[in-house]
Amino acid sequence: MRNPFLLRNGAILLGILIFSGTVSPQSGGNPDSVIARVWLERAAVLLNAENPDNIVLNEAAFALNTAAEFRSPGRDALYLEAKLLLKGYRKEPDIPGESATRRGYLLLGKSLDDHTPGSSSDITRFEDRAVLWSSQALRLKEFRDLLDRYQSWPRGNRDDPVLIYAAARAALYLGLEEQAADLAVRGEALTVPGTDLGRLGPSFIGGAQPAFRALAVAAKDSNSISTLDAAWRRWGIGMEETLRPWLLSGHIKFSDTGNLMNLLSSDMVKAVLLMTNPGDSDMDIHEDFSCDLALFRRIRSAVPESRKVLTDSLLEDYTGLLLADADYDGYPEEFLRFVNGKPDYRKIDKNQDGCFEWYIIYNGYDPWHIQFDDGNLGIIYEQGAYPSVLSMNRRNDDSRIELFMHPGGFSWEAENSGGFWTDPSEPDWNEDQLWFGTRRVNITVNGLDSNTVGESITYLAEGYPLRAVERLSVEDVPGKPLWTREIIYDDGVAAAGRRSYRMDPDNPGQYLWELYERFENGEMVGLAWDPGMTGTPSYLRDWALERYLETQVWDLDADRWIDVRRFVFPGAKVMSKEILITEARQEDLIPWITADWAPWEQ
Repeated sequence: MRNPFLLRNGAILLGILIFSGTVSPQSGGNPDSVIARVWLERAAVLLNAENPDNIVLNEAAFALNTAAEFRSPGRDALYLEAKLLLKGYRKEPDIPGESATRRGYLLLGKSLDDHTPGSSSDITRFEDRAVLWSSQALRLKEFRDLLDRYQSWPRGNRDDPVLIYAAARAALYLGLEEQAADLAVRGEALTVPGTDLGRLGPSFIGGAQPAFRALAVAAKDSNSISTLDAAWRRWGIGMEETLRPWLLSGHIKFSDTGNLMNLLSSDMVKAVLLMTNPGDSDMDIHEDFSCDLALFRRIRSAVPESRKVLTDSLLEDYTGLLLADADYDGYPEEFLRFVNGKPDYRKIDKNQDGCFEWYIIYNGYDPWHIQFDDGNLGIIYEQGAYPSVLSMNRRNDDSRIELFMHPGGFSWEAENSGGFWTDPSEPDWNEDQLWFGTRRVNITVNGLDSNTVGESITYLAEGYPLRAVERLSVEDVPGKPLWTREIIYDDGVAAAGRRSYRMDPDNPGQYLWELYERFENGEMVGLAWDPGMTGTPSYLRDWALERYLETQVWDLDADRWIDVRRFVFPGAKVMSKEILITEARQEDLIPWITADWAPWEQ
């Protein structure tokens, strides 16, 4: 149902447009479509800003939502919604396993699949939508999807040099060198002044023609290789800059490219030789490569053990951000911050979808706080005692589980002796060992109803529970639970339980009543109700008795004498038609006396 507020404002906006001559009644346009288009154009203007802040993004989101009130989302709306996500808009937390980048990529694909004729021209050109989609396909390594979709487009769309370059890279990454070379040669020929490969991402900034030539050389196109010296004379340093990622990734080898080594700068040659033959080179790295963590790692893994210390010395007293782009595709998968020669934090995004699988904070050279599994699992280590774990936490949609360890009770090396030079280890824990080392487990659950929070605290020793406390509180009134339940365990088996009900968070000291639970072999078999908090139950039910399914007892005046008692057999048959009024003593119902029946601390 359309929002009346939006309808009223849309009608006003339409009136303004008609009055101004932008839309005339004779145009035959659907008023709803006209209003939707105006809001879409508003969103497009806002999202064209280079670095929009949250205010701008929220305005763009409002414009898109308003447009949807008047017309079902089409290709323009899908494109703009994807752009909104890729610009950093977050209405809700990312779904685990599906990042905003991935959702944006899927929306862009749908915008390209929408071939429905529109009542007016599109706000965004097909090429603009295709370029943004291609950039995300390269980022997410969806090379086959990119190449297949490119080949399905009409010839006119396929002649856009930016789209040709994206398809050529995809072909090369798929190992289709001949196809990659053909596309690269075609792209170089079709490139015109102003062709901006930077539309695919900031890492592609530079001359388009030398970029196509470098790609053709990486694809081993013989003509492109044989005329490299001529290309060098025309494009100079631009040629070396576009060759750099292909040289460092190993796609281009000196042995396959004639006199390429003689054309490159000495610093570039040294960097390539360090990657391929580190044992024969010194460790002097030019400042252009000083932030290249992938280069450092490649060197360190290739040199003998005796020379690793020389690699480590390259980072002595270093302060700055190191980037690791192992395949040099323009999208770093790791960031490592150094402060005075020591690691500060490390973030890893292996699939390059914008969600970091690992986030490690260091204390010296050892990890101190780790988050992984898209931030859903966290570990804190005891400072100065790595790899001894202090606590762990797991976050799900509406719940949080925290484990607190005994000192030295559980250890796990996220980074082995290789430290930040190697990939972190995936958790592979022995569950028995994990619980054996756990001292306390906290579970917090939100959303049991509209405004409450449930909490459970369990204390353990040698992997077995000793005592558990459960609470339900109003979300805005912490520390004043509506009810509390406590359970005592014997050899890991529940032995007794007590529930205290308040139902009035503003009076934390005034409990209304308590309910006691009796257990046998870990199963609850009896209940006792104490409404006056006197320690004398007024209602009893025990279905573990040999004869009776249910026993009901009332101590109406709380004088510890039973006033009313009746027994109900299986099938709800009452023993007597009249309630039995007796003068039996409360002690006759042992263990239903609170002090004897529930071992609570006094």
